[in-house]
Amino acid sequence: LVFALFGISLVNPSQAKDADESKKLVIIDIGHGGVDTGAKFGDLTERQLNEEFAQVVKAKLENAGHRVHVLNPEDVMIPFEKRGMLINGLAEAVDQKALLVSLHHNSSREAKRSGTEIYIPGWQSPQHADSAVFAERLRGEIEQDPFAKRRASLIEANFALFKQVSIPAILIEAGFITNESDREIIRSGKLHQFLADSIISATEAARKAVVVEVKIFEGDGKVQITAEESKLLGNSGGILFTGLDEIKTTGEMKLVSAPQMMLQDGGKGKISTGVRAKNETELKEFSITTTIEDDAIQLEIELQDGTRRKALVTEDQFLLIQPEPNYSIGFKAAISD
Repeated sequence: LVFALFGISLVNPSQAKDADESKKLVIIDIGHGGVDTGAKFGDLTERQLNEEFAQVVKAKLENAGHRVHVLNPEDVMIPFEKRGMLINGLAEAVDQKALLVSLHHNSSREAKRSGTEIYIPGWQSPQHADSAVFAERLRGEIEQDPFAKRRASLIEANFALFKQVSIPAILIEAGFITNESDREIIRSGKLHQFLADSIISATEAARKAVVVEVKIFEGDGKVQITAEESKLLGNSGGILFTGLDEIKTTGEMKLVSAPQMMLQDGGKGKISTGVRAKNETELKEFSITTTIEDDAIQLEIELQDGTRRKALVTEDQFLLIQPEPNYSIGFKAAISD
């Protein structure tokens, strides 16, 4: 299979002899190209560093048995729309079983800025959830390494490239070429090797993730649920509803916030929200820990006063707890591969 688009040849993905056909195709996008060299510092250009980074990632992925395609090794300038067409064409050839990893290097006017940044499509994007799962795994691999001691930030962005592609995607800013410490490990190749190993580990990770939707209600009144059935949970101080159909509120009770978070199996997240009480707004905090048990999810909610509520929920269930008379929280969770 050969595509000839806009003067760029696109051939079948390369793969190791023992490549596992069940694994996703990893499309490596080398950032910038042609007259667009990206960031510069001294004799360093981002495009050249991106190429070096791509070579390391490609070799390690292939050694691990992955199918790999490197986009734009010819070092030409490809508009985002055309990049998107090339990437989507590759994804269609493997029935969308593909992941885009776009490689870049950072710069800043503040020389002290350092670390790795991982960008994913914004939450409005259809690729957001799957992109976030991989990005969270990657961040975990980077930050949990006891020797590297490297900080990694996860950031949502509406980059032009993200808008053009139909598959899960991340963009990695490996490090800051304007930071002396980052620049040293970039030049030595150590950072590229470390990040490539982290990408492999994240790709191979078998851990699943949990998407938790939270609904926070406040005010004098009640939250009314229409559902197929309900069950009072004595150990959690909450009610578990199956087959949720409708949520209404009475009196002055109203929905004030509906955050969403994605947590690794066994992961923990924290939410802060303002709740009005006696004409004043009080800050309420609680944390959520998720553990996958077969096809169900163990939710453990730790409230601001240290008390804990636990419940085992399935994807068709909605958990409602009421920590205080004027403050209720609803939870819905789903497992994401």
